[in-house]
Amino acid sequence: MSSTLGTSLAVDPDLLRARLEAITDSRARERVNRVVDGALACLGRLKGIDFLGLEREAGATSARELWAGIEGLVAQMWLAVEELSKSVRPLVRAHEDLQPKETPGAELDLDLGGPKPAAAPKRVPTVEERINESAWAMSFVLQGELDGFRGRVPVLTRVNDGWELVSAVQDHVGHLNSAVTAIVTSIFTSLPGGSAVDPEASQSLDLFSSRELRTRVFALRDEVIAIEAGLRARSASGWLQELERVRALVDTFMFSPAFAWMRAGDKRAFLEHQRALADIMAMWSPLRAEPARRAVETLARYLEALEVINQRECLRNHDRAALARVVAHLTEAEASGDASRRPAIAKGLVALAEAQGRDRGLDELLAQTLDPSKPPPLAAILERAKEVLKGLG
Repeated sequence: MSSTLGTSLAVDPDLLRARLEAITDSRARERVNRVVDGALACLGRLKGIDFLGLEREAGATSARELWAGIEGLVAQMWLAVEELSKSVRPLVRAHEDLQPKETPGAELDLDLGGPKPAAAPKRVPTVEERINESAWAMSFVLQGELDGFRGRVPVLTRVNDGWELVSAVQDHVGHLNSAVTAIVTSIFTSLPGGSAVDPEASQSLDLFSSRELRTRVFALRDEVIAIEAGLRARSASGWLQELERVRALVDTFMFSPAFAWMRAGDKRAFLEHQRALADIMAMWSPLRAEPARRAVETLARYLEALEVINQRECLRNHDRAALARVVAHLTEAEASGDASRRPAIAKGLVALAEAQGRDRGLDELLAQTLDPSKPPPLAAILERAKEVLKGLG
């Protein structure tokens, strides 16, 4: 490990500044520039702690003494985060001001007869709205991480072993780094590459973010479901390691750009699940096995429910086109001779990979094609692809 937890900002700051010119509203551009300034300053502060030095001292120094040595650096780091949070607030307020006010019964779909109002045309969010929504989401993450760690400090500094403190501070800095990086990345990806807002670029971003979100959510879902099954197969005294795995998976997702790509209601729900799990893990004992089981089970069901991502129009259109190519190429392969069918099969499997996440059955069949010892289940893929394509209309 290096002497600091380095940052891994995958965005060129100069290119980001150039892209910010796409924001035509000068006041909005100035607000976003302040956020970028705060984020870059914050990332610099996050590199200020010498973790290699802390590790060398951890075995022979108490946690209280270790904390005394870094408390000033941590305070400066927190100040930078708080300054960033202040610069984010105008974007958060702008996002909240645009949200529809909830009315009693609005969530119910009641058929009372009579003509139904025409659905309002779907409006493509502006660049500013995309940025404001991402800032709103990550502001919760930053504040939650600050509040959570500050609440743990009194406990961490009372233990004799300094290693626990060092590990906790490393995780804390890593989480802050990921959240701040996600803010910058989400701003960058919300901006078109040119100097003006291009509807086609916005649609391309919608598809990119939706596909990436689907991939990450479904991967998290499968891992949490596997852990959920593992918990049922062992006694509560052996759950700690598995629960820590769940928490690590959830934290990794929450501090990634994928979290910013979620819709507002999904972000709120995800944060509730994360907090419930964090509360259980903060004071874990096998006596809390039943609440822990319910938390993991509820999280797994929530992630399964997120298959509604597949109803996004951009994904439906994309998957419909991809599966149409699967059917066309594999039908061609069926009608071809052995020598000439290989190109068609290859094209069909490439198209199937593009639709990964649309249907679990197809995903399982796609996984089987990766086994070189067995022939690909082409007939089963073709049959299932036709069924799924029919459902997509």
